[in-house]
Amino acid sequence: MKYTGEQQIPSIPGTYEGIDIKGVERYRWASAFTHGKSVYDLACGTGYGSLLLEASSYTGFDHSPEAIEYATKYYATPSTTFIQADACAMSPALSVADVIVSFETIEHIKKPEALLRWCANHGKLLLISSPIRGSYGRSRFHLFEYRLAKFNDVLNKYFSKVTMFIQKDRQGIAYPCLPKDKGVAIGACSQGLNKMVIHVYSIMRNEEALLPYFLRHYSTFADTIFIIDDKSTDKTVKIAKANKKVRLLNYKFTEERHVQEEHTACFEKFYKKYSRGKADWVMCVDGDEFIYHKNLVAVLKKQKRRGAKVIKPTGYTMYSETFPTTKGQIYEECFMGLRTRSFDKPQIFDPSIDIKFSGGRHKVLLPEGIDRTRARVLLLHYRYLSLYTSIMRLIRSPNQPYHKKLVRNIRVALDRYEYAILALRKGKLPKVV
Repeated sequence: MKYTGEQQIPSIPGTYEGIDIKGVERYRWASAFTHGKSVYDLACGTGYGSLLLEASSYTGFDHSPEAIEYATKYYATPSTTFIQADACAMSPALSVADVIVSFETIEHIKKPEALLRWCANHGKLLLISSPIRGSYGRSRFHLFEYRLAKFNDVLNKYFSKVTMFIQKDRQGIAYPCLPKDKGVAIGACSQGLNKMVIHVYSIMRNEEALLPYFLRHYSTFADTIFIIDDKSTDKTVKIAKANKKVRLLNYKFTEERHVQEEHTACFEKFYKKYSRGKADWVMCVDGDEFIYHKNLVAVLKKQKRRGAKVIKPTGYTMYSETFPTTKGQIYEECFMGLRTRSFDKPQIFDPSIDIKFSGGRHKVLLPEGIDRTRARVLLLHYRYLSLYTSIMRLIRSPNQPYHKKLVRNIRVALDRYEYAILALRKGKLPKVV
């Protein structure tokens, strides 16, 4: 394996001989937290850290195929594996590890907060380090370097408990990290006793095409995704079962002509049973509705502290000429849309209150004295993803086969789709995300 100037390579493969002492010290220090635990090591490099962490199970991730090949050759064991992966786009389907280690990583990546969001949902404890800006000469491999206060603030966005340590040259790793310290800052981050718990509920019928995007999005912040299947005949249930955050619930739907009323009763029954006293926030959404804010968990924490009980997102209808193919989030590919006030639906709420939905959850009856808060959260409605999908969503909807106005509804949908796509082609459709 070639030395690039940044990636550390042992002088003797299969050992940590020849590795810079500061790197070895970090892993040795971390072993006090990782001994006998399940561990993810993000940006594991050549894999030498697996020898020092003393984990019961270890998975190393790195974007470099050469590094993963080297690590697998010299360090893999039955309990130690290595996977090529981008730290900014880690799979939401991975299970939760006891400890996530990520040393000297965050300053190299374009989307550092995407990494932190993933870690907050996939690790009970995060050990993360980064050089304090101004401590050393700026490396050509670093995209940025945090000042200590900024690094601490960013970590506190995603974790309720952050303890900062400092690693100084020839002085080991010490606590606390003081404001004027220079060196490498190391954060030990956990959710503590104040972890924000979020539950998502969705009733679905034949959503196999959109469901992977739905789960990919909500898995980044939800603790549990409750899915109630309404007589699907495709792979909806199979896809849902494969996601470890999903819990499938059963509900006996009977009256097709009164489906909105039944869906409303279903949501109201389950959120009270499974979320009251257990979750901080509940989201009741359709399979094509994506609640979005780039720092959603931080916003929800802030609103919780302010005493908010109901959040009313700002609605947008999203449009695309083709169905998305991205392996990332749907809004990274389909980000154009139109403001739609009818989708300003109060769908985020504290489960401690009694809430009564109208059909489609466009309106709610709230207890006296409870107000709705905006909080700049968006509701992205992905109904119009290609002409074919736009029509088929109406035909497959449980509301439509028995609805006398199905033909009129299809004509309205076609008119909306054609208007938006024409604006998109002319470059006049606004970018929402």
